[in-house]
Amino acid sequence: MRIETKVLIGILTAIVLSINPAQSSAQDTITIDKFISQSRNSENSSNGQFVGFRCTSLYMTMSVYLEGDQLRKFSWEWSQAMQNAMFSTVFLSSEESSSTEYMTGQIEIMNNLYQNLFIAEREKTGNGFNNKIIKSDLKTCGKIFIRRN
Repeated sequence: MRIETKVLIGILTAIVLSINPAQSSAQDTITIDKFISQSRNSENSSNGQFVGFRCTSLYMTMSVYLEGDQLRKFSWEWSQAMQNAMFSTVFLSSEESSSTEYMTGQIEIMNNLYQNLFIAEREKTGNGFNNKIIKSDLKTCGKIFIRRN
């Protein structure tokens, strides 16, 4: 991985992890899988970038909530997947949407969404990972970005 990509990931990680959850419209959110299905015939190049942003944000946010066995099991795998998603996002970005400000803003929005979903589910059931959007998105992002031998 190029040094510029590593620096960008480091900057974005530091920024995103310092953000407090905002009141985003979580109830209007569709899963990544549904978004991909709805966009399958679209020639819009920003669709791949959107999925990359969503997966990057998901892994960044969910890594914050890992504990114990989950932390040992998923932290390295998710870190690698996040890097793959971020690299894909940068690679798919047009020049005007590859600025650090734009990318940071998009990841902030999506990070807030996942935090709100996780916190609401944790308050409701005791386990934020039970949220149906989070569960579905982790599965979809895993299929796309986790490299298994």
